[in-house]
Amino acid sequence: MASKTFVDTSSDVIKQMRKLARKGSRKIAKAIMQETVTLSPNRRGIIRASLKYGARITREGQAESKVGYLSKRKLREKGKWFILNPSWLEFGTKSHSIKAGGNRRDGEVKKGLANKNANILFGKSVVHPGSKPVGALQIASKRIAPNSKNIAAEELKLLNEINDFLMNLPDDGDDEI
Repeated sequence: MASKTFVDTSSDVIKQMRKLARKGSRKIAKAIMQETVTLSPNRRGIIRASLKYGARITREGQAESKVGYLSKRKLREKGKWFILNPSWLEFGTKSHSIKAGGNRRDGEVKKGLANKNANILFGKSVVHPGSKPVGALQIASKRIAPNSKNIAAEELKLLNEINDFLMNLPDDGDDEI
């Protein structure tokens, strides 16, 4: 005996499936973002402010999650001044020289590098030793990936319940085609 199969391809069902798939993908992206924040060193909220996540359905109908860091310009648009480039934290930096010059936020030209709070003047240039990569976004993605199927399945429970209900309806044989 062949098993019953019911495939509803109406536009309402497809729209609902796309909505639930996007919602599930968004939950996965949010979980990755939250894990990234917990793995990152606390930098006065810069990491949290610079992270963005979202989900969409591609033209092929595949759900796609995106998590990433905002650019320097986007951070400024949000009202956050660029202090730490998240890619420096993610991938590390090589040893490099930092020179005075350029404009400060108030429009004045920097004449030297200093820590005003500690009243220390470093000079016109310093050599930064570089930093090791933290890789928080990469690690978070790898940690969340095994659970992503379960996270998405929670959103698709509604469709499964509807399908189970429709499969258990009695067949009276009066179907019109």
